[in-house]
Parts: sequence; structure tokens; C-alpha cells
Amino acid sequence: MADQTELRWVVLNEINNCSERFDQRSDADANTDSDADTDLEPLALRYAGVEPSVPLQLTATAVVPDMPIEVYLLGDSRAIPKNYLHVQLNPLQFDWRRGGEQRDVLTRAVDEAGGKAFETVSAVQLGEPYHLASWYDLGGLKGMPDLPSWLAALQGAGFRDVTIADLAAVVPVDPEVDPAGFFACPTCFPDALQAIDFDAVAFTDALEAQYLDPIRAAATMVEASDHLTRLRTTMSASEMTVDPIFRFDEDLPLVSAVHYLELSRTCDDPSDDAELVPFQVEISLTGDDLVFMGPSPRDLRADGSVVDGGAQHQ
Repeated sequence: MADQTELRWVVLNEINNCSERFDQRSDADANTDSDADTDLEPLALRYAGVEPSVPLQLTATAVVPDMPIEVYLLGDSRAIPKNYLHVQLNPLQFDWRRGGEQRDVLTRAVDEAGGKAFETVSAVQLGEPYHLASWYDLGGLKGMPDLPSWLAALQGAGFRDVTIADLAAVVPVDPEVDPAGFFACPTCFPDALQAIDFDAVAFTDALEAQYLDPIRAAATMVEASDHLTRLRTTMSASEMTVDPIFRFDEDLPLVSAVHYLELSRTCDDPSDDAELVPFQVEISLTGDDLVFMGPSPRDLRADGSVVDGGAQHQ
């Protein structure tokens, strides 16, 4: 890595329960619109550095206890923390029957490591490049006859997760009108709608610059890299005293986001000397959830397997 490597950070944390930060503002600066306090845009930081790092000490000014943090690192090999510990979660601590969120297991593991540790969720070798041009129908939007039709066509044109802030940056809505309500039903605000000089081509070009250009920049970074490492942790403000630094190690193995649980089924009758029937269940770690994708009882019956009775974890 060069001595002066430009590092780009995109902070995509969904910040909840942070009303305390907004309550500290003066009454003169306070915004009575609750949507303005919760519709937070991603923050991008760009600075020169010699090693990948995340500025957690700055984040500590407004966090919730055990806040989930995810770090995505692009490079020529797998990445690991350099000045933080690395933990592997104990699968025996998972609630396999319940499934669902397992963040509490991650929090306990990190706390046992002193509050400064990361888990590797996945480290994969990247494959085919993205083809973003086929994801969005810009031409269709540019042909819309009016603003209500243009807004209604956004979902079908690929803009499924466009935010109110994105739209507000493109469409000049009367400041006296609630933007969320207007974009949901523009015809419900006839005066505000009539005051907008709609230009389908100009509005689409502005939305492309506001929404698509950052996605294209991120896709370019992905396509220029060989590996993507996803790390996660949970931290409270008192633990954010050191910014984590990461390094790349080509000797480390890849880590799949899919894990396997070996199960065995047996009969209800304890006197029956039935042979254990093993089968494999695929466990896909998506975020904090365990997604079970195993054979159904019908499939097992079709294979002649014994399915009556409980499952014995091995």
C-alpha cells in the first residue's frame, strides 16, 4: 500500500434512539418536523492515510449501548483487525431452535475480549462485475409526462430505496409542505404541485447525480478489488477509545457466510435400537439472523429416513 493512500469511507449506520443529540440544540435551531431528525443521509469521509481505519472515537459522541458496527474492506486479500482482537463465535451458544437474531452472542464474545474485537462474517473472492446500467430505467423516467407519473414510476425504474432526502434534493417542494406527504401523494397538494416547473429530463439527470453516481463509485471500487471482507462488532461509547486499524493478509483462508449444522434424527421409542440418520442443514448467516435451509420431513420420508421424534444436535 502506498504511503499516501486515499481511503474512502462510507458510513452507512442506521442510527436509532439518538434523540438526545438533537435535544441538545437550541430552541431556535430545533426543527419541529420529526422526519428531519430521523432521515439521516450517509456520511462520506475522505482523507490521506497509510492504513485502513475507522474513526470510532468521533462516533462515540452519539451512540447507543452495544451499537452494531459493520466494516467492509476491499483489497487484494482477506482483511483482519490489526490493533483489535479477532473473535470466533461459539456455535454452542447459538439458539439453534429459535434462530433469529444472534447479536447477543456477538456482544458477549466482544465483551470477553475486552470490548475491542471484531468477528469475520465473511471473506470472499469477488467474481463478475456489476452491470448497473441494466438495473435502472432512466430513459423511461425521462419520458414521464408529469411529476405524479414520474414519482410513481421510480420503483419500477429501479429506485426502490430512494430516500425522502434524495427526492428533496431533486424536486423543489414548498418548504411549508411536508416533503414525505408530498412525495407519497403529490396530487393531495395541488398548489405545491402546480408551483413546481416539472422537467422529466432535468429531474432524472439530477436524481442520477444524487443517487446513482455514488452507487457507481462504490461499484467501481468493488470491481477494482479481488476480495471483500465483512467484519462486525458491537460497542458502547466507553469502549470507543481507540480507532480500529486493519491489515490485509494473503495467507489467511477465505470465510464463507454459509455454515453447516450436522443433525441426527431418531425414533420416539427409546427401546428401539434405531440407527441415527444424519443429514446436513445449511445455516446462512444474513446479518444477525440464522436462516435454516434443511430438508423437509417429506423429503426425508421420500429417502426412507426416520423422521418421527426430535432432533439430536451433534
